Amino acid sequence: MSKIQLYTRLFIACSCVFVFSIMVNELMPQKRTPIELKALPGNLDYFILEGYVYSKGFNSIKIADEPVGLGDRLVGNVTGPIIVSKHSDAEDVHMFKGIKINQKVRIYGDNFRESYPAQTSAYYVELIEDD
Repeated sequence: MSKIQLYTRLFIACSCVFVFSIMVNELMPQKRTPIELKALPGNLDYFILEGYVYSKGFNSIKIADEPVGLGDRLVGNVTGPIIVSKHSDAEDVHMFKGIKINQKVRIYGDNFRESYPAQTSAYYVELIEDD
């Protein structure tokens, strides 16, 4: 068997495994849990959003409904993703500093922007300690 035939068979086998893994991932039922939004009393311009941080940048974080493992983060298997950026009126310039991956946070934010994943701006981020 020549090298070209060997590489062709290897490429076809890898392609079949890749396509099969995508099909299995798409056919498996996805667990979806809704994120609850609660309006702050007295001021309807704010809302409270709770979730777990699964990605962190300098000026934004991404939160999900539940803690996300490394494998799910790599393939994008996240339930209820929301991108949270710092609001221009936020008092704390370094509000995302000290936040760790899979840490539960409470976001005090403004309106959602229409996009997927959803996006919002945060006035304040509160770190929640799990018991």
